[in-house]
Amino acid sequence: MRASSLFTQRNFWACIPLSLEEVADRLATSFGLVDPDFGADGPEEWFEGFASDGVSFYIYRQGGITAPLRFIVKPYLTNPTAFGHRLASCFGQAVSYGDVSYLGDERYSFSELSRYDHVVTS
Repeated sequence: MRASSLFTQRNFWACIPLSLEEVADRLATSFGLVDPDFGADGPEEWFEGFASDGVSFYIYRQGGITAPLRFIVKPYLTNPTAFGHRLASCFGQAVSYGDVSYLGDERYSFSELSRYDHVVTS
């Protein structure tokens, strides 16, 4: 039997073995993120902030440095491709995009719709 979700959001995600401070530093360099506000509650950690182009980031991870890092971006992107490639280049690794469903009891499922790879330009 399939577990039903309580809610689903479209997010970017990747397993990035960096602290949230290091993630924020990279986003500052690549997107112009300024003055991120950090928080934590048990195994959950997050930060939020604005980029120089007005994009709002909410970055969330539950379960430590090996858990998927979710990138919740506003305003909603009708075409996430260019942004996904920018994120992949920012971290030098593939970034997924798709449906993230909350299943209850602090459990999530991830359903990938697209994967954006880091492209090396010469």
